Amino acid sequence: MSRRHGMTKRIRRGTITCPHCQSDCLINGSHRVTDLVRDLQVHCSNTDCGHTFKAQVSFVYTISPSAMPREGLDLPMAPPEYRRQSSATAQDEDGPHHDPNQFNMFEDPTDDAPQRRTAG
Repeated sequence: MSRRHGMTKRIRRGTITCPHCQSDCLINGSHRVTDLVRDLQVHCSNTDCGHTFKAQVSFVYTISPSAMPREGLDLPMAPPEYRRQSSATAQDEDGPHHDPNQFNMFEDPTDDAPQRRTAG
């Protein structure tokens, strides 16, 4: 929870903060500038501030490629450190960390596989 101007607010993802009073802002509308840029009409939710402004959102790069790529859209891939890691590449040098309390859906329960521990 965040406390601003004596009010308690739940912090939301995707909000824009007013550069003057640091309150959450509301997006009233947007219009397309290009395929990769949009203009936003924004106003501050703090009635004492009343700031109204235009902001711009632009697409920078792809983190995870689309399953439906559009021909002719030139959107570069993110640098490797920003790309999503697959489970195979996300494992460290020691290999996957196995939780003995976690059921492995690939193990056959009739095999002599390790038994899950029970609390107690």
